[in-house]
Amino acid sequence: RLCLLAGPQSDSKGLSLLREIGEDIPDALLGDALRLGQVLLNLVGNAVKFTEQGSITLRLTRLMSPDNEAHLRFTVQDTGIGIEPARLGELFQPFEQADSSISRRYGGTGLGLAICRQLVALMGGEMGVASVPGTGSTFWFTARFGLADAVGEVAVGDCLEIGDLGFDLGQVVHDALAFESGDPSQ
Repeated sequence: RLCLLAGPQSDSKGLSLLREIGEDIPDALLGDALRLGQVLLNLVGNAVKFTEQGSITLRLTRLMSPDNEAHLRFTVQDTGIGIEPARLGELFQPFEQADSSISRRYGGTGLGLAICRQLVALMGGEMGVASVPGTGSTFWFTARFGLADAVGEVAVGDCLEIGDLGFDLGQVVHDALAFESGDPSQ
């Protein structure tokens, strides 16, 4: 869970975690909660890693979609170090980081965002970034989900793809944001 991995670091930095979830976001969806959690874990983990002070905001909005589908946009915005505009296009390539000093100072292999982009594509979405050096970065991705009548409902014919399951979106978002307190039980 994200709170176990990112909690101590965000707490020690005194970072504020904010969330803004649109009122039209359904609670129960058909989709891949594991992939969604992996992408959120990477983006929020990176935001914590590259933010020394300030805040991280997770926004969730619903985009236009057919009645039987939820097309969602997830945005992770931080007040971190930011990224030079010339480097933005390279971030989603394997083994790439904003510059060579990043891996020495912050660690990492440069694989996380490349993997996230592939996972997002498997969820029927796309991924991007906007950033201002010294001000922060905003990473976003979209994903498509089926609508479930109840949490845990799985309709084989309605699943987005093999391995998908019904899940509670509120729980996935809660788990991704629970690191604010560092307490996995909250």
